[in-house]
Amino acid sequence: MKKFKNYNGDIGIEEIEELEKLIMAKLPNDYREHVLKSNGGKVSFEKEYIIRHDNREFCLSGFYPIKNGASNVKDYFNNKHNFLYPNLLPIGYIALGYKEGNYGEIYFYFSDELPFKVASSFKSFLKNIEVQDSDI
Repeated sequence: MKKFKNYNGDIGIEEIEELEKLIMAKLPNDYREHVLKSNGGKVSFEKEYIIRHDNREFCLSGFYPIKNGASNVKDYFNNKHNFLYPNLLPIGYIALGYKEGNYGEIYFYFSDELPFKVASSFKSFLKNIEVQDSDI
């Protein structure tokens, strides 16, 4: 089972609506449900969450919180908006499409390559995560 620990405090619908006002779009329901439970959330140190895509393997450490924490979605949106071609919202080392044409899609992004789509929805992204015990 995939669990994300909330280290940044609970949020309510008000914080989600504040972010939606900032980005001028409604967040997908599957992502809204996730952040209401975990405000982003981190993967336990005992587990590794692996995503495989196009013969590449990525390890997911968690998601940025909507509010609180040193790195949060709102701050990243304000600071890196142009880097993500303003149609993607950074929610970790992944991004969420929030505009027409990519709404709800999940992308990986790195500084040395363009963002690339890895899932058609947040729910399908979570479903495709492989959980492994950590070597720690």
